[in-house]
Amino acid sequence: MTAGRKVELRCYSGGSSPPARMSWFLDSEPLSNHTDLLSIDGNRTTSILTFWPSRSDHKKYLRCRAENFLLSGSALEDGWYLNITYVPQVSLTIKSSTKQTHSALLEGDDVRFSCDVKANPPANEVGWLFEGRPLSSDDPELVMSYRNLLIRRVKRKHRGRYQCYANNAEGTGMSRVITLKAMYKVDLHINKIIDTQNYCTTNKVTF
Repeated sequence: MTAGRKVELRCYSGGSSPPARMSWFLDSEPLSNHTDLLSIDGNRTTSILTFWPSRSDHKKYLRCRAENFLLSGSALEDGWYLNITYVPQVSLTIKSSTKQTHSALLEGDDVRFSCDVKANPPANEVGWLFEGRPLSSDDPELVMSYRNLLIRRVKRKHRGRYQCYANNAEGTGMSRVITLKAMYKVDLHINKIIDTQNYCTTNKVTF
Protein backbone atom coordinates (compact mmCIF):
# COMPACT_ATOMS: atom_id res chain seq x y z
CA MET A 1 0.00 0.00 0.00
CA THR A 2 1.04 3.57 -0.65
CA ALA A 3 0.37 6.38 1.80
CA GLY A 4 -2.46 8.64 0.66
CA ARG A 5 -3.66 6.29 -2.08
CA LYS A 6 -7.14 4.84 -1.58
CA VAL A 7 -7.53 1.06 -1.53
CA GLU A 8 -10.53 -1.25 -1.26
CA LEU A 9 -10.14 -4.38 0.82
CA ARG A 10 -12.56 -7.31 0.79
CA CYS A 11 -13.31 -9.79 3.52
CA TYR A 12 -15.52 -12.85 2.97
CA SER A 13 -17.52 -14.97 5.40
CA GLY A 14 -19.73 -17.92 4.55
CA GLY A 15 -21.88 -20.60 6.13
CA SER A 16 -23.31 -18.54 8.97
CA SER A 17 -27.01 -18.48 9.78
CA PRO A 18 -28.06 -15.81 10.32
CA PRO A 19 -25.44 -14.04 8.17
CA ALA A 20 -22.28 -13.00 9.98
CA ARG A 21 -21.84 -9.51 11.32
CA MET A 22 -18.67 -8.03 9.82
CA SER A 23 -16.31 -5.51 11.41
CA TRP A 24 -12.83 -4.07 10.77
CA PHE A 25 -10.08 -2.92 13.13
CA LEU A 26 -6.75 -1.15 12.76
CA ASP A 27 -4.85 -2.33 15.82
CA SER A 28 -7.60 -1.80 18.43
CA GLU A 29 -9.38 1.03 16.58
CA PRO A 30 -12.67 0.09 14.90
CA LEU A 31 -13.12 1.18 11.27
CA SER A 32 -16.57 2.15 10.08
CA ASN A 33 -16.02 2.93 6.40
CA HIS A 34 -17.11 -0.43 5.04
CA THR A 35 -20.09 -1.84 3.12
CA ASP A 36 -21.43 -5.36 3.72
CA LEU A 37 -23.08 -7.31 0.88
CA LEU A 38 -25.06 -10.52 1.23
CA SER A 39 -25.16 -13.11 -1.55
CA ILE A 40 -28.50 -14.06 -3.12
CA ASP A 41 -28.62 -17.40 -1.32
CA GLY A 42 -27.74 -15.73 1.98
CA ASN A 43 -24.75 -18.00 2.63
CA ARG A 44 -21.94 -15.55 1.90
CA THR A 45 -21.21 -12.07 3.26
CA THR A 46 -18.71 -9.75 1.60
CA SER A 47 -17.42 -6.73 3.51
CA ILE A 48 -15.70 -4.02 1.45
CA LEU A 49 -13.50 -1.58 3.37
CA THR A 50 -12.49 1.73 1.80
CA PHE A 51 -9.16 2.69 3.33
CA TRP A 52 -6.75 5.62 2.95
CA PRO A 53 -3.47 4.46 4.47
CA SER A 54 -1.12 7.02 6.02
CA ARG A 55 2.56 6.92 6.92
CA SER A 56 1.65 6.43 10.58
CA ASP A 57 -0.23 3.21 9.69
CA HIS A 58 3.00 1.44 8.73
CA LYS A 59 3.36 -1.84 10.69
CA LYS A 60 -0.11 -1.57 12.25
CA TYR A 61 -2.31 -4.65 12.29
CA LEU A 62 -5.43 -4.54 10.09
CA ARG A 63 -8.02 -7.24 10.73
CA CYS A 64 -11.46 -8.32 9.60
CA ARG A 65 -13.84 -9.98 12.05
CA ALA A 66 -16.91 -12.12 11.31
CA GLU A 67 -19.32 -13.06 14.08
CA ASN A 68 -22.69 -14.74 14.41
CA PHE A 69 -24.27 -12.56 17.08
CA LEU A 70 -26.57 -15.42 18.14
CA LEU A 71 -23.67 -17.72 19.01
CA SER A 72 -21.18 -16.74 21.68
CA GLY A 73 -17.56 -17.52 20.86
CA SER A 74 -18.29 -17.78 17.15
CA ALA A 75 -16.07 -14.88 16.06
CA LEU A 76 -13.38 -15.51 13.47
CA GLU A 77 -10.67 -13.05 12.42
CA ASP A 78 -8.12 -12.66 9.69
CA GLY A 79 -5.61 -9.87 9.20
CA TRP A 80 -2.07 -8.78 8.47
CA TYR A 81 0.53 -6.20 9.38
CA LEU A 82 0.52 -3.28 6.95
CA ASN A 83 3.50 -2.38 4.83
CA ILE A 84 2.91 1.27 3.88
CA THR A 85 5.30 2.83 1.39
CA TYR A 86 5.74 6.60 1.38
CA VAL A 87 7.87 9.46 0.09
CA PRO A 88 10.81 10.19 2.43
CA GLN A 89 10.02 12.46 5.36
CA VAL A 90 13.07 14.70 5.78
CA SER A 91 13.99 17.04 8.63
CA LEU A 92 17.05 19.27 8.91
CA THR A 93 18.75 20.56 12.07
CA ILE A 94 21.82 22.70 12.65
CA LYS A 95 24.27 22.89 15.52
CA SER A 96 27.32 25.03 16.17
CA SER A 97 30.46 23.84 17.90
CA THR A 98 30.34 26.81 20.27
CA LYS A 99 26.74 28.08 20.33
CA GLN A 100 23.40 26.57 21.31
CA THR A 101 21.55 28.23 18.43
CA HIS A 102 22.65 29.07 14.91
CA SER A 103 21.31 32.61 15.29
CA ALA A 104 24.47 33.57 17.15
CA LEU A 105 27.09 31.97 14.93
CA LEU A 106 30.41 33.69 14.54
CA GLU A 107 32.85 33.58 11.70
CA GLY A 108 35.28 30.75 12.36
CA ASP A 109 32.79 28.49 14.16
CA ASP A 110 32.30 24.91 13.04
CA VAL A 111 28.72 24.15 11.98
CA ARG A 112 27.08 20.76 11.58
CA PHE A 113 23.86 20.11 9.65
CA SER A 114 22.08 16.82 10.34
CA CYS A 115 19.55 15.34 7.92
CA ASP A 116 17.06 12.91 9.47
CA VAL A 117 15.23 10.67 7.01
CA LYS A 118 12.28 8.35 7.54
CA ALA A 119 11.33 6.38 4.45
CA ASN A 120 9.76 3.13 3.27
CA PRO A 121 11.32 1.73 1.19
CA PRO A 122 14.62 3.08 2.56
CA ALA A 123 16.12 6.10 0.83
CA ASN A 124 18.57 5.22 -1.92
CA GLU A 125 20.03 8.74 -2.05
CA VAL A 126 20.48 11.58 0.41
CA GLY A 127 21.91 14.88 -0.83
CA TRP A 128 22.47 18.53 0.00
CA LEU A 129 21.39 21.79 -1.62
CA PHE A 130 22.87 25.27 -1.25
CA GLU A 131 20.79 28.12 -2.64
CA GLY A 132 18.62 25.52 -4.40
CA ARG A 133 21.53 23.84 -6.22
CA PRO A 134 23.48 20.66 -5.46
CA LEU A 135 26.22 21.45 -2.98
CA SER A 136 29.73 21.08 -4.36
CA SER A 137 32.23 19.07 -2.36
CA ASP A 138 35.17 21.00 -3.83
CA ASP A 139 35.26 23.35 -0.85
CA PRO A 140 37.95 22.02 1.55
CA GLU A 141 35.98 23.38 4.51
CA LEU A 142 32.99 21.15 3.69
CA VAL A 143 32.85 17.57 4.94
CA MET A 144 29.80 15.75 3.53
CA SER A 145 28.69 12.33 4.69
CA TYR A 146 25.48 10.37 4.12
CA ARG A 147 23.35 12.39 6.54
CA ASN A 148 25.69 15.03 7.92
CA LEU A 149 27.28 18.18 6.57
CA LEU A 150 30.14 19.76 8.49
CA ILE A 151 31.35 23.27 7.67
CA ARG A 152 34.71 23.96 9.22
CA ARG A 153 35.56 27.52 10.16
CA VAL A 154 32.52 29.27 8.69
CA LYS A 155 33.33 32.06 6.26
CA ARG A 156 31.23 34.67 4.53
CA LYS A 157 30.99 32.54 1.41
CA HIS A 158 29.13 29.88 3.40
CA ARG A 159 26.17 32.03 4.36
CA GLY A 160 22.94 31.23 2.55
CA ARG A 161 20.10 28.71 2.37
CA TYR A 162 20.69 25.00 3.01
CA GLN A 163 18.43 21.99 2.45
CA CYS A 164 18.75 18.24 2.33
CA TYR A 165 16.70 15.80 0.28
CA ALA A 166 16.13 12.06 0.03
CA ASN A 167 14.93 9.80 -2.78
CA ASN A 168 13.24 6.42 -2.81
CA ALA A 169 10.93 4.54 -5.18
CA GLU A 170 7.96 6.67 -4.05
CA GLY A 171 9.59 10.02 -4.85
CA THR A 172 11.70 12.82 -3.40
CA GLY A 173 11.29 14.39 0.02
CA MET A 174 12.70 17.83 0.87
CA SER A 175 13.61 19.30 4.23
CA ARG A 176 12.80 22.81 5.35
CA VAL A 177 15.24 25.56 4.41
CA ILE A 178 17.72 26.73 7.04
CA THR A 179 19.42 30.05 6.35
CA LEU A 180 22.94 30.24 7.70
CA LYS A 181 23.67 33.71 9.02
CA ALA A 182 26.92 34.30 10.81
CA MET A 183 28.24 37.43 12.49
CA TYR A 184 31.59 38.63 11.28
CA LYS A 185 34.37 40.60 12.85
CA VAL A 186 34.78 44.17 11.72
CA ASP A 187 37.57 44.68 9.25
CA LEU A 188 39.44 47.81 10.29
CA HIS A 189 42.19 49.32 8.19
CA ILE A 190 44.03 52.50 9.18
CA ASN A 191 45.94 54.37 6.54
CA LYS A 192 48.60 56.57 8.05
CA ILE A 193 48.86 59.87 6.21
CA ILE A 194 51.94 61.99 6.81
CA ASP A 195 51.45 65.66 6.02
CA THR A 196 54.77 67.26 5.36
CA GLN A 197 55.29 71.01 5.27
CA ASN A 198 58.40 72.83 4.10
CA TYR A 199 59.61 75.68 6.21
CA CYS A 200 62.02 78.31 4.95
CA THR A 201 63.93 80.43 7.46
CA THR A 202 65.29 83.76 6.26
CA ASN A 203 68.26 85.26 8.03
CA LYS A 204 68.48 89.03 8.00
CA VAL A 205 71.90 90.23 6.79
CA THR A 206 73.19 93.70 7.81
CA PHE A 207 76.05 95.48 6.07
